[in-house]
Amino acid sequence: MAKKRTMLNPSEQKPVDIDAMLASGASSFVIDSPFRKGVKIKLRLKEFAGEDILEKTEVLESNLRNQKWLTEKSLAPLIKSIKVTGQISPAVGRLNGDIVTVVYGSRRRMGVYLAGGTYKVLVSDDITDEEAKYISDAENISSKISLIERGAIWKNYKDEGLSYRSIAQDVEGGDVSHTIIKAGCDGYSLPDSIIMLYPSINCLGRPTINKLCAALKLKGDKEIAEHIKNKHSELINDLQSKYENNGDLDCSRLTKEIEKFCNPPVVPKSLSWPQEVIIKKNEAGNVSSIVFEKELTAAQAESLKKYITNLLN
Repeated sequence: MAKKRTMLNPSEQKPVDIDAMLASGASSFVIDSPFRKGVKIKLRLKEFAGEDILEKTEVLESNLRNQKWLTEKSLAPLIKSIKVTGQISPAVGRLNGDIVTVVYGSRRRMGVYLAGGTYKVLVSDDITDEEAKYISDAENISSKISLIERGAIWKNYKDEGLSYRSIAQDVEGGDVSHTIIKAGCDGYSLPDSIIMLYPSINCLGRPTINKLCAALKLKGDKEIAEHIKNKHSELINDLQSKYENNGDLDCSRLTKEIEKFCNPPVVPKSLSWPQEVIIKKNEAGNVSSIVFEKELTAAQAESLKKYITNLLN
């Protein structure tokens, strides 16, 4: 069943149900302003297809979702759904001249475009900057942004001189640990060539980010990406297929292959007996006696005696 789309509306202390509004069959809709008491926001439905989706709509600049990672690969489950059912719930935007600025529904915008569908947007001439930011952030509650995207926000504060602990306390109010914030910043700094190996950036949680950062200290990102694409293309295709069909985000196998390539396990060298030693074995293949062709010194004999004693104890 399709996920119900809602927008938070603090003036009512409950979500605005977009699906219920559309089911009414009206051509325009009205919702309460989240901040302006007694003010109603009027919305009307507009549709875009083909290149008009990208040329006549844009995404609110302050949207927390990083648009560069909304690709055919990362949006595969959404694209598949749109191709079957179309766009179930419209986005929300405000008219900015001839351009509609999308404040709610950036994933659907790119998903519909890549699916070759018709993009539906509820448009208003009367959404303030504050309301646009609030409605945009509301979508990130229903479709949570990734740790890496949050890292992009935290990194801005870090570049301004705040420590991870300060960001955790002063920006996030203690709701997010400084270790998570560091991982998010590190994740945002990962090369795109590494990030794009995964079906979605949502695969990259703190443990995976830490492992990738450690791997990149041993080998370059281009070398890693080339190796994985050449040697493990079946694994990449398998993960992408699972993600597209059921949203499976367990990419631990891919991370392990990257770790193995960058830091291969040490294989102990096989030991061979010195030429001066004759080994005799019984029928079971076990060593029955050891004969030294060269006479051992007293010190060597004593050392061998201690070793055999310890071995047998």
